[in-house]
Amino acid sequence: MRKKFEITEKEVARFAGYLRQEEREDSTIESYLRAARRFATWLDGRVVTKELAATWKTQLLEQGYRPVSVNAMLAGLNRFFDFAGRPECRVKV
Repeated sequence: MRKKFEITEKEVARFAGYLRQEEREDSTIESYLRAARRFATWLDGRVVTKELAATWKTQLLEQGYRPVSVNAMLAGLNRFFDFAGRPECRVKV
């Protein structure tokens, strides 16, 4: 059984280092980190699941975010999930 998956600031910092090592643009790094942190805040201590990621996507759209903006956030979040070894949490963009 897999360990519960929570997004911590320590994990986000490790993700930032990984993105820098991969020579990503500063704007891309900031966008991806912002998405991971925003999702973590929205989770409010809940354990990460694909279902919650999909719910977040729906709520962003309901809040009036344009689909292109939501997709950009999901691209960053999905990249974080890959980095964290949790590709099963990815949500379709």
